[in-house]
Amino acid sequence: MDTIYTVKNGDSLKEIALKFHTTPTIISKDNNLTISPYPGMRLIIREAGILHYVKPFEKLSSIAKKYDVSVENIISKNNLVTPELFVGQILSIPKENL
Repeated sequence: MDTIYTVKNGDSLKEIALKFHTTPTIISKDNNLTISPYPGMRLIIREAGILHYVKPFEKLSSIAKKYDVSVENIISKNNLVTPELFVGQILSIPKENL
């Protein structure tokens, strides 16, 4: 279910994403953002499903296996340009089999 959120003074994309259990990348993609959000801007926030915080030495294949989803769907959902991950990165796991 989508939510419409009105940006408040001092909000950052990261803070908004954490508030709604999603990622800044997903919010940016869904709203075609080319600039930082500003107070009064209305953003579409969609459910992210499960958030996964990347741990040392994790790969997309192991994360996909853990959640029984495809690597391709994780890449697509998170708008990843490369399969390279970094520790602490937040990935939204698609709801294929959840």
